[in-house]
Amino acid sequence: MMGDMVKEAQTAPEITQVHVYTKLPEEIMSDARWATHVKPKVRGRGYWFWKSALANLLIAKNVIRLGDDLLYVDTDSIGMMKHILKISKSDKSDVIIASQSHCEHVWTKGDIFEQFGTTWDDPHYGLSQQPKAQAYMMRINERTLKLLRLWEDLMTDFHLVSDEPSRNASLNGPWFAKKENRHDQSILSMLIKASIPKSGRCGEPDFPKAERLTNDEDESRGWKLHPKYGVEGLKVRFI
Repeated sequence: MMGDMVKEAQTAPEITQVHVYTKLPEEIMSDARWATHVKPKVRGRGYWFWKSALANLLIAKNVIRLGDDLLYVDTDSIGMMKHILKISKSDKSDVIIASQSHCEHVWTKGDIFEQFGTTWDDPHYGLSQQPKAQAYMMRINERTLKLLRLWEDLMTDFHLVSDEPSRNASLNGPWFAKKENRHDQSILSMLIKASIPKSGRCGEPDFPKAERLTNDEDESRGWKLHPKYGVEGLKVRFI
């Protein structure tokens, strides 16, 4: 599948660099922040912490620079590569990312809601859709640099992003026990919601009775830029 990814990227003239990893760089493996994440048999090679860590490493090494576009694609989402590139030609948002119907509170554990100072049933954070982190584009500027730093910083908390149960189960949504935490995706989704007033409605396909925004509810009512995790001025396009 890695070979297919490289071949697809080579057919896109917009892509000038391709970085494919079959193992983590030594700079990350030897970083004490990730010592627990990179232990053998940890799911997702550390609950996918490396998405933000690799991006920030490439930025720190000046491989990716201000003004560049960072396109991330999972090997099982190759079809999204050119779809995002096509949209990016006319849409200059800081972040382009796929939306989906799944509700945040079904796929994010209560400890994460607590970290953001909110609850699973908050109309903006909990009852709205959780975007996918399998493929996205970030235009590297001061706003996305901050977003990537925040994402990586939160991913260092192994308990927060892992499958370990919430320390206080009462913080979980009522449907969470039937699904699971979405790790890196949950964190990125919550950071986006901390930064923009609307992420979109959800309609949990597996649980038709799951709580969600009703037609007369305004997700953005009462929303404010998060004082700690919000990125002021961030523009996000959901596709």
